[in-house]
Amino acid sequence: YRKKKWNRYATFDKKGGFNVPYLLFKAKNITDIEIREKKWEKARPIAPQTKHPMKRLFHLTGRAWSFITANIPGDHFVLKKGSEVVPFLQKAQADLQDKGKIRAVIKDIEGCFPNMPKPAITLALTKILQEITTLKGFDAVYVPTANSKQCKWSTKASGHKKIPFEVLLDVMKFSLNNTIITNPKGDLFNQVKGIPMGDPHSPGMTIGTCAWMEKEWMDTIHDDSKQFFRARRYMDDILMFYASNEEFLCDKLLHDFGKSECYFPPLSLEDAKPDTFLETTFEITDN
Repeated sequence: YRKKKWNRYATFDKKGGFNVPYLLFKAKNITDIEIREKKWEKARPIAPQTKHPMKRLFHLTGRAWSFITANIPGDHFVLKKGSEVVPFLQKAQADLQDKGKIRAVIKDIEGCFPNMPKPAITLALTKILQEITTLKGFDAVYVPTANSKQCKWSTKASGHKKIPFEVLLDVMKFSLNNTIITNPKGDLFNQVKGIPMGDPHSPGMTIGTCAWMEKEWMDTIHDDSKQFFRARRYMDDILMFYASNEEFLCDKLLHDFGKSECYFPPLSLEDAKPDTFLETTFEITDN
């Protein structure tokens, strides 16, 4: 079955290698296969920038954007890495345990990469840089030439490239609007919707834009209500805990969040596996 599916999209060159657009397929059982069948029409174009003429620049600016979006100020749901899941579970329990019956909501942003509106990406990342400059006084990122070292806001050490915020925005916009992919026939296509998959800027665009949308949404919620829920997001996976009680109007918050009032259209939320977040399985027992 799997080989049959590959042959629908793949051709083989004379050396026995694949001549295909990048394609991922994984199935554990017949149910997975049936689910995948329904999603064939949701294919995402992936354009790895391994041969891009500006791949070195994209690599440096992509690292800078990942550093920026890991340090966004304000009220948002950004989870920097998977190892932060368990500490978040513990903090949510400590914060909510005495405020009511703890419940969990796990969601995915459906089609986050192909559906993310480009104007929102540009606006969000521009606003984030403006806020960092206003609050912290930074106007550039220093990217180390060695991949093993971390980016910095400022440094006098050698081996770093200073990239001003203005340049970061210019390169990001160019990358966003000039993603070119090719099919096996050699036809060229410009991706006109969504985040460019396989681009070094893709993580920063995803994390930053969603974080800015979350900050905008959180500004509409009264401070008294914020004490009754905690939420984290890794890329397009979201975990929210809330305390159900008479004081907190949780139904309205969940309704607004479920309707994706938080994220700009055409983004929407869909239910995920109820007890698993980023491969971490949990259960709520005795609150």
